[in-house]
Amino acid sequence: MGDAKFGPPLATYGSLSVPIRSSQDSTAWPTALDDSLTSFLQDGLGEAAEFVADRGDLCSILSSPETVVRGNLHAWLPVANYPARLVQALILARDLGLDEMQVQIERKLAQEPIRLSNGRLLEILSSAKGWAAKYSAALGFTVDL
Repeated sequence: MGDAKFGPPLATYGSLSVPIRSSQDSTAWPTALDDSLTSFLQDGLGEAAEFVADRGDLCSILSSPETVVRGNLHAWLPVANYPARLVQALILARDLGLDEMQVQIERKLAQEPIRLSNGRLLEILSSAKGWAAKYSAALGFTVDL
């Protein structure tokens, strides 16, 4: 699920979106036009289309340091892209005028480094500044951190 306003200019960087996945181990792909197809479309794809309520909700999801679970679905939020997601969330929060959300995101940007699954530490603000520069070029306006 992504943002229609800023997603297209950021397509080079994966858009401004969150991938929605099933929390179940796997779902069999329907092979016939029967009740299983109807169930798949309603319970899988249908629910995924409603996972993100609006742009403010997308902002909140992007800025989450942890997996966001809703029903049988979750937003795939790898820790390695957390700094990039924080910059995306900040862009949305500013565009929407969500002052409190902006303050929360700025606090997250100033947090201590995070440990990646490979054991390496990732400096949040340093990485976010690199993403802000890339996003600024793509969007045509400066994303100040």
